[in-house]
Amino acid sequence: MEIVLRPGTPADLDAVAALQDASPELSPWRRDSLARVLEGADDHYRLSVAVVGDSVAGFLLWQALPDGEVEILSLAVAERARRRGTAQALLRRLIDTNSGPFFLEVRVSNRAARALYAKLGFVEQGIRPAYYHRPVEDALLLRLA
Repeated sequence: MEIVLRPGTPADLDAVAALQDASPELSPWRRDSLARVLEGADDHYRLSVAVVGDSVAGFLLWQALPDGEVEILSLAVAERARRRGTAQALLRRLIDTNSGPFFLEVRVSNRAARALYAKLGFVEQGIRPAYYHRPVEDALLLRLA
């Protein structure tokens, strides 16, 4: 399975929205907000996609902050592409092309994501109580220096 990484484009909106809908652990972004990111309307937000075959198999939404920090906002992979290196490829590309440090929040219950982030060197920096909604759940704040 070859994974092709590239910046997201407006043509990816439906695929990204579908991935969000299929990932209940995410805090979804509104479709119009995703559209603005994909159109490049905001310099701080970026969306990268992983393409397998002829379809988007995953995406990574992140924000470059003025001081060089990078905040990972959302990461989702299609069920068919999970546990095949898709999320890791997206994250490694981000880490390799930015200086960081990198921050993110992850649901306490999301063991698969937590294991992936730990494998890449992210460490716990704290807890954000009741950070997530639907359902309400604490978030772990993770950092990679």
